[in-house]
Amino acid sequence: RDMVGGFLRRAGFHKVTAAADCMEAEELFALKEPHLVLLDVMLPDGDGFSLLKRLRKMSEVPVIFLSARDEDENRLRGLGLGADDYITKPFLPEELILRVTAVLKRAYRVKNMQEHMEEMERIYSEIRGMKHDMKNTLAVILQLSMEEKGELQEYLADLNQTFDRLDMRFCTGNTVADTLLNMKYHEAVRLVPDLEMDTDRLVFPQDMRIHSYDIGIILGNAVDNAVRACQKLKEKEPEAEVFIRFVTLQKGNLLVLKLENSFDGKLVRRPREEFPMTDKPDKENHGMGLANIKNTVEKYHGTMDYMVKGRVFILSMMMKNERGNEDGFWSDK
Repeated sequence: RDMVGGFLRRAGFHKVTAAADCMEAEELFALKEPHLVLLDVMLPDGDGFSLLKRLRKMSEVPVIFLSARDEDENRLRGLGLGADDYITKPFLPEELILRVTAVLKRAYRVKNMQEHMEEMERIYSEIRGMKHDMKNTLAVILQLSMEEKGELQEYLADLNQTFDRLDMRFCTGNTVADTLLNMKYHEAVRLVPDLEMDTDRLVFPQDMRIHSYDIGIILGNAVDNAVRACQKLKEKEPEAEVFIRFVTLQKGNLLVLKLENSFDGKLVRRPREEFPMTDKPDKENHGMGLANIKNTVEKYHGTMDYMVKGRVFILSMMMKNERGNEDGFWSDK
């Protein structure tokens, strides 16, 4: 315990608190509200697995297990309970510091993204309220000006049309999805002006339990890939029809999300590679978008697959409509 604390302090983590057993750990946890917990599996008055369960009832703070027990069963048990990493003893001090740093970066990057989505939803809600109030005010003024036909009435009519154009283009039943799709669409039409994005059959259930953060990851990566494919097709064939279409289906507690997009019909697969080859300059991040989607879908005991029909790429995802393995922000608005 003292040795690990010394490693951390020498690496620049100056606020390090140590506990000798489960009882002291819980007391310090409530008092200190730490940013990360290093947890041993074997403790004098219990075990780390049981302690993690109790900590998870209070917080989603990142947790790393440190253990001399390197059996796969223990490692899988710890990760399955929500630990962010599992390090077996003995370990190098440099490895510990690298893993602690990586977990902190990952955890708080996600937290910042969730906070951004909450703020985005709040602003979107306020804008809708303001627009509604302004339209009502304009309607009253228009009614009062009916007897005096002239420049005022024409100006107010134009202003009313301007507010109509501020309506969200996409309305799926999920605020984060709507905001993301509208943002992605406006970015896409700058690259592909005649892109058709059809979301008429993209409707999320009212009892949505999948985190909006995860819906954002899935839609964001899928749309980025689809837009790139449409742009590439347009560069080769300027007269080609380009589209992105979404469909959702719900069967019991299963949510099926499908995205179809036009592309040039050329899909390069390498042996033993899970995802198609990319034509992006950054080859090291090949398949990152699809990998992010797959990892997110699997949090909800789901699967992802893709297929090609002629010059249409079809991406299909199936998930359970329930809370995922990791906590996060979600919206049912």
